[in-house]
Amino acid sequence: MDQVEQSKWKTLLKTNDFFGVFSDEELDQFLNVGHASRYRMHEYIVKENTQAKKFYVILKGKVDIVKEIAVKGKTQISSLEAGYVIGEIAMLLSEKRTATVIAGEETFVFSIEADEIVHLPVEMQAKLYRQLAVFLSKKLKSLSRASAEQLLGLSEWYLGDGKYGS
Repeated sequence: MDQVEQSKWKTLLKTNDFFGVFSDEELDQFLNVGHASRYRMHEYIVKENTQAKKFYVILKGKVDIVKEIAVKGKTQISSLEAGYVIGEIAMLLSEKRTATVIAGEETFVFSIEADEIVHLPVEMQAKLYRQLAVFLSKKLKSLSRASAEQLLGLSEWYLGDGKYGS
């Protein structure tokens, strides 16, 4: 990647919440070990049931999450936009992907393979894993709230104190 190209990708990284805690020097190091990719609409980013080796951060664009369901076939279960992290659970657990991810429009993503993370300085590894923990926690909180609302038919669900909203 030439310097102009690297500068463009660095700008996308800087404006993303996931990478916002990293310095310019650290972003340069990410660009040296990670992979910046552009996907056209309908291009596959991740395929269900393939082995996970990396996680992705959506920098710009939108992706559709598709799941193969026995009775229905391929079913879109969600759409995610810039700022979301995908594939992190399967990568961390060294498991197969549980869904397919397809670009819903022109989409720019940054990915890092698990094997490349160990080449980063220890401080950066710690920051990276902390960011993954923060984003996973937000995802879990959102899913817990949505599950509670769906199962209990509530308009609001307050996690933590267990009180129901109005």
